[in-house]
Amino acid sequence: MMTQSEAKPKPTQPSSYGLEERLAVCQQVAQLVEARLPISGELGSRTQSAPSRISALAQSVETQLAQGKSLAAALASDESRESRVLSACIVSGELSDRLDHALHCWTNMHFANRLAQRRLRSALVYPFLLVVVTAISLTYVIWALIPEYRETYALFDKSLPAWLHAIVWIREQLAPILLGLLLAGLLSGTYFYWRYRGKRKRNWPAESSQRLRLQALASEMAASMLNSQVALNQIAPLTTAVAGGDRENVDEAFSNIQSQQPAHPLNRESSMLLSAVHAGIMQKQEAVDNLSQLADHMRDSADTLSARKTRWIPMLTAVIVGLITLFVYVLLIYLPWIWLLTEIVAA
Repeated sequence: MMTQSEAKPKPTQPSSYGLEERLAVCQQVAQLVEARLPISGELGSRTQSAPSRISALAQSVETQLAQGKSLAAALASDESRESRVLSACIVSGELSDRLDHALHCWTNMHFANRLAQRRLRSALVYPFLLVVVTAISLTYVIWALIPEYRETYALFDKSLPAWLHAIVWIREQLAPILLGLLLAGLLSGTYFYWRYRGKRKRNWPAESSQRLRLQALASEMAASMLNSQVALNQIAPLTTAVAGGDRENVDEAFSNIQSQQPAHPLNRESSMLLSAVHAGIMQKQEAVDNLSQLADHMRDSADTLSARKTRWIPMLTAVIVGLITLFVYVLLIYLPWIWLLTEIVAA
C-alpha cells in the first residue's frame, strides 16, 4: 500500500518546460510583483485557464516557493544558458527591489528575438518561391526549345554548335540538375535560419542581434542594481551571467572590473563604466544614466541588424536569380538564332 508521500505526484522540474511556458509564468509573476500581491497563492489561480503546461509550471513554482526555495531556483534550476540568464535576472531584480522590471526586460528581450525570427522566416519565403518559379520556367524553356533548335538547324543542313551540344546534354540530365538546384536553394535558406538560431562557442548566440540584446539586458540590470546601491562585487558577476557568461566568466568578472579589463561577455562600454565607478572616476548616478542609454542604444542596434538581414537576403537572392535568368535566356533564346542566321548568311 502506497504512503501519502508516494501517492502525491512530484512537481515537474522547471528544466522540463520550454521557453514558452517560462515566458508566460514570468509575465504573471511580474504583474503580481508590480501589484504588490503575493506570488504564492495567486500565481496558480491566475494561470488556471492557461494551457496545461503553463498551469503546471505555475503550480510547480508555487509548490517550490512554499517549500522555501527561491524564485530563481523554482523557475530556473538547470544549467542551460537560458536558465542562467533568467536566474541572474531574478536575483538582480530582487537585489535592486525591481523584480517586475527585471522580468519585463527578460521577457521583452525574448519577444524581440521571436519577432526577428518571424520576420526572417517571412523574408525567406520570397527567395524560396522565386527560386522555385525560376527553376520551373527555365526548365520549361530548356525542355521545349532544344528539340526546336535541332529541327530548325536540320532544315538548313546545319549541325548544332558545340556549346549547344552542351545544352542538349544539360537537357538530358535535367532532373538531377534541377533537384540539385532546389536542394541548394533550400539548404541556403535553412543555413541562414539555423545560423540565426544557432550557438557559438560557450553556448553564446551566433546571431549578432541576439548577442546585442543580451548585452543590453545586462546593462539594464547593472543600471538597476547600481541605482539601488548594490555592491560592485555583486553587480559584476550577476551582469556577466545575465549577458550569457559561463561559470568561468562569472568568477573572473569582478577581478576584471577591478583591473579595468573587459568582463566578457559584457560589452566593452559596460565594463568601462563599472570600472570607472569602482575607481571613483565616475559618480554612480552618471554611470546609471550611461548604462541605461547604452542599453537603449544596443537594443536599437539589434533591431537595425535584424531588419537589415531581412532586407538583404531577398535582395541578394533576387539579383542572383535575375542574373541566372538573363544568362540562360541569352544563351538559349538569342544566341542560337543569331548563330543560325550568321551561318545562313555566310553560306
